[in-house]
Amino acid sequence: MKKSICPIMLLSLFLISGCNNKNNSSSIEEKDSYTVSYYSEDNILLYQDQVKKGEASLYNGDEPTKKSQYANYEYSFFGWDKDLTNIKSDLEVHPIFKKLSAEEIEVEDYTYRRFINENNETEAYEIYKYNNFEDESDLVVPSSYLNKPVIQIGKACFMETPIKSITIPEGIEVIDAYAFNSCDVLSSVTLPSSLRIINHAAFYLTTNLKELDLKGVQFIGEDNFELCEGLNNLIVNNDNPFYSTYEGGLYINDYSKLIKMSENVNKVNLHEKCNILGIESLSRLNNVLEVTIPSSITNMEEGVFFETQISKVVLNASIEEIPFNTFKFCRKLKEVELPSSLSVIGDYGFYRCESLVSISFPDSLTEIGEFSFAYCFALKQFNISSNLEFIGYGALDEMTALEEFIVSQRNTHYHVIEGSLYNYDSTTLVRVPQTKKAIMIPNFVTTIGSGAFYKCQEITQLQLPNKLETIEQHAFYFMNQVTKLDIPTSVTTIEASAFDTMEQLSSITIPDNITVLADNLFAYCTNLSEVNLPKNLETIGKETFYSCESIIDITFPVSLKEVGYHAFELCSNLESIHYNGTEAQFNKISLRDSGIPSSVTVYCNED
Repeated sequence: MKKSICPIMLLSLFLISGCNNKNNSSSIEEKDSYTVSYYSEDNILLYQDQVKKGEASLYNGDEPTKKSQYANYEYSFFGWDKDLTNIKSDLEVHPIFKKLSAEEIEVEDYTYRRFINENNETEAYEIYKYNNFEDESDLVVPSSYLNKPVIQIGKACFMETPIKSITIPEGIEVIDAYAFNSCDVLSSVTLPSSLRIINHAAFYLTTNLKELDLKGVQFIGEDNFELCEGLNNLIVNNDNPFYSTYEGGLYINDYSKLIKMSENVNKVNLHEKCNILGIESLSRLNNVLEVTIPSSITNMEEGVFFETQISKVVLNASIEEIPFNTFKFCRKLKEVELPSSLSVIGDYGFYRCESLVSISFPDSLTEIGEFSFAYCFALKQFNISSNLEFIGYGALDEMTALEEFIVSQRNTHYHVIEGSLYNYDSTTLVRVPQTKKAIMIPNFVTTIGSGAFYKCQEITQLQLPNKLETIEQHAFYFMNQVTKLDIPTSVTTIEASAFDTMEQLSSITIPDNITVLADNLFAYCTNLSEVNLPKNLETIGKETFYSCESIIDITFPVSLKEVGYHAFELCSNLESIHYNGTEAQFNKISLRDSGIPSSVTVYCNED
């Protein structure tokens, strides 16, 4: 009995172990997606792609580069060292480079360069340059030279040439960056099925190109079809595992991400599987006036609508952020409907949307980035929703029609007094509308915020509150109708460029507890003639009085130790400096490159 127990137990354990192993193996095989990691020549991670089992991986980073050790050759990128068409496991891939001689071989219309091995033996050729800038005929590119194949069209090879059409033969694998950039006569390009790589901006500004069949290409660099105003049809092979096309748009193979919509389309019709709008994917649309982005879109990358002619956008997208440059230079945009999920408007989000007349923010919005609404000339009101807590530097600059801010009663970060924007407890003046003709700053204000009076050119007189402590950078920039300003003795901090370009300012008094005059503080105050420097001043910063051409005389306190780079540059009428110390003390002041004219007379106390 005892002899039979052990074998049975061992068999049971084996069967159990075998079942577990089988289950583990099965779970690995049934993994839904895999990670493809792309590395540089130096083994630095360039890009990671999550790929569904059995599908292709598409690299979406910058073209990899490899530095050459000597100037007589360079390296050209020719793809990756793994098959990327049928991903069934996590992969690490590295770039393949071919060595390209810098030697130029000019033969009639073309200049060639050699692809070489380690023994300097020729393996293939690149067409490096097209030499005939007068020929507007149709071209057929040579497929070989000296019985060796041509495998690459070189960087900027045909750039700005007057060719009308071109046929690129089989065997060519790479079209390098800028190859056809600004070929504004080029209307027809025939690409070979051997082509695998089109590097960045290769077809940038080919304005007359109508159609392009990309065949089986597997990598397309950035900015390839920007400013291709006539291009209305991009085609790829049906069996291309990397790219697809639909209704004028170029997508990754499964349609989940739009790479670029042809700028000549009359309507934006996204594929139903699309959930990502790629970088500048809808940029520069010329003929589309209105567009609705469906709720299936969950992510928008930078500059999606950059420089379009659209007048109305409805964002039903399920997004939380409008990224950097999204609507930048959309000068005809009048109306935008934002999604209820939105929490962030990124830097330059609506920069120079010059026709935008109104915009409403959802309660979910918490942040408005730097320069996001700068140069929105048509906005008369700016409504701040209940949860907005941050407005970036310059976000409200050049809003020349803005009359008032309106803040939700539930907002606990901002407050409005007579149309101007303050922080919630009203201790910081955040922004004054540029249309204001007069303002009375409450005495409880302690900070004038960055750019608070930016280009408020209608205000001619200004009295600062007697409890003021801080004046931030560019606070009064280009406020050029105020002629006199007395800084209260309570002020302890004045930041760079605070009074920059106050062109009519003629007189200013600075309190004695200021020890540093910040960089560019009075730059381009061309009418400034009377400056009372603080008695405890130690440093005059860089370009502090740059181009203050009306200053004739100025008094330096004995406490002064340093005058910064170009501090008095272009102060062409400065005649004299009165110094409250001895000549020996004056000579200890650091004045190197201060810009003080050599003709200036310095008056010191007697030793």
